[in-house]
Amino acid sequence: MNMRQLVLSTVAGVIVSALLLTPVKAQEALLTEEPTSESTGLTHRSQYPVNSLTSLQQLRLDGFNPFLELGLGSRADRLVDSATLTLNYRFSPAILGDVSQVNILLNSETVKTITLENRNADSVQSAEIDLPAPLFTDYNRITFELIAQSTSEQCRAPSGSTWFEILSGSQINVSYLQLPVTSELAYFPEPFFYQSDFSNIDIPFFLPEQQSTELLTSAGILASYFASETQWRVLDITPKRYQQKRSASERLLTPWGKQHAVVFMTNDQRPAAFTQLPTITQPRVEMLEHPVYSELKVLAIMAPDDAGLVDAAQALAAAAGSLSGSYATFNQFDAKPREPYLAPNWVSTQREVKFSELVNDASELQRKGFKSAPISLALRLPPDLFIWQKSGVPLDLEYRYTPPIMTDDSRLLVSINNEFVKSFKLDKSGAASGDGELRVPIIDTPLLRGNNLELPAFKLGVINQIQFDFEFSQVGSACNLQPANSSVGAIDGSSSIDLVGFDHYAQLPDLQLFAKAGYPFSRYDDLSNTLVVLDEQPSHELLSLFLANMVKMSASTGFPVFNLNVTHVSDIETTASQDILVLGQSATQQFLKRFGDKNLTAQLLGHKLARQAQLFSNPNAVLNNSGPLAALVAFQSPLNSSASVIMQTATSDEHLKMLRERLLSPSDSNQFHGFLSLVSVAGIAHYAATQQYFIGDLSFWNQVKYHTAQHPIILVLVVLFAILVVALGLYRWLRSNAKRKQGE
Repeated sequence: MNMRQLVLSTVAGVIVSALLLTPVKAQEALLTEEPTSESTGLTHRSQYPVNSLTSLQQLRLDGFNPFLELGLGSRADRLVDSATLTLNYRFSPAILGDVSQVNILLNSETVKTITLENRNADSVQSAEIDLPAPLFTDYNRITFELIAQSTSEQCRAPSGSTWFEILSGSQINVSYLQLPVTSELAYFPEPFFYQSDFSNIDIPFFLPEQQSTELLTSAGILASYFASETQWRVLDITPKRYQQKRSASERLLTPWGKQHAVVFMTNDQRPAAFTQLPTITQPRVEMLEHPVYSELKVLAIMAPDDAGLVDAAQALAAAAGSLSGSYATFNQFDAKPREPYLAPNWVSTQREVKFSELVNDASELQRKGFKSAPISLALRLPPDLFIWQKSGVPLDLEYRYTPPIMTDDSRLLVSINNEFVKSFKLDKSGAASGDGELRVPIIDTPLLRGNNLELPAFKLGVINQIQFDFEFSQVGSACNLQPANSSVGAIDGSSSIDLVGFDHYAQLPDLQLFAKAGYPFSRYDDLSNTLVVLDEQPSHELLSLFLANMVKMSASTGFPVFNLNVTHVSDIETTASQDILVLGQSATQQFLKRFGDKNLTAQLLGHKLARQAQLFSNPNAVLNNSGPLAALVAFQSPLNSSASVIMQTATSDEHLKMLRERLLSPSDSNQFHGFLSLVSVAGIAHYAATQQYFIGDLSFWNQVKYHTAQHPIILVLVVLFAILVVALGLYRWLRSNAKRKQGE
């Protein structure tokens, strides 16, 4: 049964799953959570730093921008029991104390008013504010409203001198009661992940003591499914091993924890807590009661044998949203390999992509107020997008705005990755046509005239942010300024970016492409062209690294790795054409021993690291570190010149955690470059590649032009040789012609 047949066969279940929450985009909230067990039930305490609830760098209000809103999500399986806001702040000494105040609102209801007294001005103040639990909903808006007047003013006109700033250390503390969850697959991926929850996600995967490649494949597929759904959130899949027997006193030996979990089991291997389940006859998923806490659930991935677990995981990931009931059974699942560059999260090179496709809600493309936050669009480009000899990436931009009362300096500023590109003056028309849309060129040259915008190619990376900032001027006399929130600007959702006609071609090895986008493995978003090589007896740290890699791949592409292939070195064919990801010290040593280290050694030679390949094949033969050291290394595959090998290893498996944390960190992953990156407690050291190879679909003549252009001396020699050949040919033709005429 393929994916299409499976979805069609369960179409009736779609009606039931319509109860799923609609995705709501908000900023990621950094969450510190401590579950507690009390007599009244399972509770959770969470801390949300205020600066993690907004995209603004500075939390400052003033007369021109008197509102600040924070967004706090929630989980449907938790009820707010109590909440407090710890607020650290300071305000301007120019504020008139008798009439100035800050109102704090929770979901449009005022919960506290802070009076701004002159004696406390320009000094750090603190306040503890209770937030009423009944006011909390799925999405919560905490709004700060500044009402202030300057001591030097004779009227209530807006002024930048009246400011109020929220300082670091401010946070929201929330205590939750855990609610019972129904055993219903129609809500899946709930209760493991809620679209209305903006905090980081941790899901424990319980695995048996003995893990076959099939079992690990099923775990990797399900981990990648969760990653494809969590969008910008940080997802951590924590592997745990379960005990198959109870203690002599019949006590459970497996630490099940205090959160929803996923467990993988077969007839031969199952946790002691679930030994009473009937014999499994076909791949099956079921919501079970948690062994310890009745409020929690365990998602059981079950099959008669390990091979069936792969079918169960594939089918669950494909059918999510069309399931119903407490369990579902599946027949054999047939995951067809996908074509390259179909990743849902990447901007397509096969058609124009509308801006409305890049946001979750149209409101994200509109801003209101005098000094509002810029409109920001995330652009994930194919990592190997070939932009050589391209002036930029074309955008067809349409926008509208409230026209200024009179001619002023109001502008729309366009930036890419926080670097200014172009500005456009906002005139009185407010629109270029009857429907209120306006098309504007960024670069106005004879070759680029018309309605297209060009994003400079040299400023683009794998992950990009385009910012559109409407800057409205305040015009008028001191006491006759237009209201601060009367100005509105919007980017039309029909605006588009067009990558049609761009080729794919990349120079490797380049660990930055892997660290940010999982390239080259992510070219095929289902990993159908990848071999993942693990140790035969993977440690807990290695399992964590393996699952983190699967999470990273699907977080980049937005698609589960349905065709994941986990294997061991001894099972790799010598004619393998796939890209290869090798994880762990033992697998690294075996791979280099079996297939050689010629390509790796060639890279090391360029950095005076000759013979240092032993650092990967046998670390203790070169040195014996007393501290942790991990490595990420890439080189051309010894089995296929068009494929790559990327290895992740460490001096011991317990140090793999350091590499895993760096790879999952959005900031630390920027530090991986070249062909080799070494991770230690001091940071990340990287080494540039000395020998490159290229992969992609660039035509032969374009490859010739590109490579000759990179070496101008060779280009000159080629041109001189061509001139010489033509000259010699012409000379011989003229000479033979002259002899023929003399013979006549």
